[in-house]
Amino acid sequence: MKLDGDDLPPPISFDVESDVASSLPPVKGSFYTSEPTRNLLSLFLEQYYKLYDSHNRKDLIAAYHDHAIFTLTCTTHKAINIRGFF
Repeated sequence: MKLDGDDLPPPISFDVESDVASSLPPVKGSFYTSEPTRNLLSLFLEQYYKLYDSHNRKDLIAAYHDHAIFTLTCTTHKAINIRGFF
């Protein structure tokens, strides 16, 4: 299996009793329950990140509940110089 052209390590598996394994829910290739749900969430995320990445995030307030908390963390395995971003 590959990701972005790089070989991935073999999947992690666990020794699980067959009766336990058979009671687990099936693995899905996507977390969307339907195509309309996927379309709605994709549109929301596209608009959200467009605003999030803009210089004015004030328009995002409509996407939050009064007591909502949002944290976004991005990491990289390569050393980068972020001084140009600020």
